[in-house]
Amino acid sequence: MFQKLYDKTLCWSRHQHATRYLGFVSFADSSFFPITPLVMLVPMVLAQPDKAFRLALLTTVMSALG
Repeated sequence: MFQKLYDKTLCWSRHQHATRYLGFVSFADSSFFPITPLVMLVPMVLAQPDKAFRLALLTTVMSALG
């Protein structure tokens, strides 16, 4: 049922604006979105390990705001 949404979220992790999408998914996850932001966070951190702490902080803050 959620396979299409999961695949789309995984595609967002490779997008040019992936950081913005990660913030949105983190915010939405705490309210209504059924897919965890880790689906995006893990591939993004593996692709850009130097930005790992910044991406993790963004995920944490946006999740707390949501």
